[in-house]
Amino acid sequence: MKTITLENGQTVEISNESYENLAKAVKPEFKVGDWVYWSGVEPVFARIHKIGSKTGSFPNSHVLDVFGNTDSHDSCSETRLRLATPEEIKAYLIKEAERRGYKAGVEYMDRGSKKVLSLCMGYSYYINGDYLTDGYGGAVYQFGKWAEIIEDNKIKLSDNYEAEILDNGDIKVGCQNISFDKLKEVYKAAKAKRNE
Repeated sequence: MKTITLENGQTVEISNESYENLAKAVKPEFKVGDWVYWSGVEPVFARIHKIGSKTGSFPNSHVLDVFGNTDSHDSCSETRLRLATPEEIKAYLIKEAERRGYKAGVEYMDRGSKKVLSLCMGYSYYINGDYLTDGYGGAVYQFGKWAEIIEDNKIKLSDNYEAEILDNGDIKVGCQNISFDKLKEVYKAAKAKRNE
């Protein structure tokens, strides 16, 4: 079964076969940014990057953009191109988010508020704004751009202390910076003690 959202906001469920017949009967107007599915030799699910590019023998072809990766641009004709459903887009974006490392507890910079948030699971997709949220409003993906994952540079030493790895390789425990060279000395001394 497929769910179709009408212009007035109502949703209608129809069989997959009826959906395919309807898709053949109604030829959509494609525009840049549309999520589409091309059922050619190597099926592609992507966004339209460019309209009317004349490539090969297809006079009215589209260049598909798979997340801005110019190596994966593919040209296709409208004969096997259809608009993707919101459910297909959501499933595709969730799969892509997982591939990119977005999982529960990961910190990321929200695309909208620019605040660092901790990822909760339960994705929601909003087709009108083309954004994927973590279920609590933080935008993980929006208009072809992904939120930046904040790398965790902290190691818990005990209930009261964390060691933070600084950009230069030194560490910081509480408010005390310890140089990398000093850390190596501590390691060598501890290793020697262990081997006694």
